[in-house]
Amino acid sequence: ENSAGIGSYVATPTVGCPKDKVVLLYYVALNYNITSSTMLLLADAFAKNGFKTVIPDFLNGDTVPPSGLTYAPDFDLGKWFKNHSQEQTRPPLDKVINPLTRLSSAASYATPSFACI
Repeated sequence: ENSAGIGSYVATPTVGCPKDKVVLLYYVALNYNITSSTMLLLADAFAKNGFKTVIPDFLNGDTVPPSGLTYAPDFDLGKWFKNHSQEQTRPPLDKVINPLTRLSSAASYATPSFACI
């Protein structure tokens, strides 16, 4: 699904969705993206508990492969970081967050942080 033109996974509760709360899940760069089963299960669990949940693809599908944390001749982690700085990743997040604020009257957002390796 697209959220403000940004590829996103959106999990919406079937009943009892509070209009003033939205959960934004940011996936870690290591081998997780908006289609990873771990992320989808987390989003669906939040939605099951009544919270609209959005996972924006702020890395444009370009996650770090598992080999990226060790020496991998086919992957340049330094180059990846240069191509995924705040200048590249913040605009997609703003495109998702700003309309959510206007359309859902969301007064608060939760952004859980975690790392799964």
